[in-house]
Amino acid sequence: MKWGVPISVLAFLLFTCGVGSVCAQETPSLEQSSTWRIEFANDAVFDSDNQFTNGFALQKHSALAPSLEETGGTAAFGKALARVFLPNADGLNYREAWSFGQNMQTPEDKESPDLVLDDVPYLGMLAWSSSFIAFDDRRLTGFGWLVGVVGPASLAEGVQKAVHKITPGTDPLGWANQLDNEPVLSLIYTRKRKIWRGRNFDAALAFNGSLSNFITYGELAVEMRLGRLPQGFTYVPDPIGHGLHYQASLPRDSGTAFYVSFIARGTGLAVDMLREGNTFVNDNPWTELNTIEPEDFVAQGFLVLNLERPEWALRMSFWKTTDTVKKESLTPRGDSENEGGTITFEWRF
Repeated sequence: MKWGVPISVLAFLLFTCGVGSVCAQETPSLEQSSTWRIEFANDAVFDSDNQFTNGFALQKHSALAPSLEETGGTAAFGKALARVFLPNADGLNYREAWSFGQNMQTPEDKESPDLVLDDVPYLGMLAWSSSFIAFDDRRLTGFGWLVGVVGPASLAEGVQKAVHKITPGTDPLGWANQLDNEPVLSLIYTRKRKIWRGRNFDAALAFNGSLSNFITYGELAVEMRLGRLPQGFTYVPDPIGHGLHYQASLPRDSGTAFYVSFIARGTGLAVDMLREGNTFVNDNPWTELNTIEPEDFVAQGFLVLNLERPEWALRMSFWKTTDTVKKESLTPRGDSENEGGTITFEWRF
C-alpha cells in the first residue's frame, strides 16, 4: 500500500488550515446529520508485513438523538440489548451505527507454502457489527455486538492476493494453512470519563472489554487530545472485531477542528484467536501443532491526526504494540510486535 499521496494531502490540509487561508470560513453545524465513514488499515506504513497486515471497514453513524429510542436511519440491530448497558439520562447524546469490514493477518514468511508453526497463523475475518453510544463532553458509554466468520469464508486470501498483484509485496503462498471456518460472535463494551477538560487539551480514562470466541479482553486506556478541539471524545480506529466503532465528536460551529490524539492502553487477554488459533474447531493443523507462546498482557500506543469540518473529516493514525508473542517462541524471522496505520474518511449529510 502506498501512503505517500495520502500523507501529502493531509500535510497540505493541515498547513492551509493552520494558517487560516482555507478553513476559517463559518459553516452551519451538521450535528444532526448522519456520518458515513470508510477506513483503510495496513502495516506497510512501518515497512512491515506480518501479524496484522490489512483491513477495511465501511460504517454509517446516525444523527444525534436525545434518547436511545429515537436513534434511527441505519441498519443497526440490537437496540433492546443496548438498553441494558447504556444510561438513560437527560442531556446525553445518543447514536447508533453499523459497520461492515474485513481484516487479516499473516506470518512473516509468506514465501513458503508449508505450514508455519513458529509464527502467527494466516487468518482472515469478515464481519458485521452494530453499536450504540450515549455521550456528552464528560462521559461516554458504548455497547455493540458483532457477527462474522474467520477462515476461507472470510475471502481474505483472494483479497490479499489481488492487492499484492497491483502493489509491491510478496505473493502470500501459505493461505492453504489458514485457520478453519468458524463463526464469530462478540459483545463489546466501552466506558470513558474525562479527567481534564481545557480549551486546547483534554484527557479521559477508558475501560474497554470484549466477550467473544475471536478475542476476549479487558483493557484500561488514557486518551488525550491536543489542539483546536471539538466537544466529545477521540475515535480510536481499531480494526473491526477488535473494538467498538463509534462517532463521538461534535462538529464545531466555527468550522474547523484540528487536533492530535494520543492513546495509551494496556490489554489483558483471555481468548485470542489471532495467536491461539480456532476456538471451537479442534482439528485445525495450526491450532493443534503451533509452538508459539502468546503474551497475556499487551500494551499499545496510538498517534492520531484529526482534521474535522462540519461536512467531512480526515484522520490518520499510527499504532504500535509491545510483544504479542514471546520472542523466544518465534521463528528467527518473526516479529513479536504488531504495528500499523489507518486512513479514515468521513462525510456528514
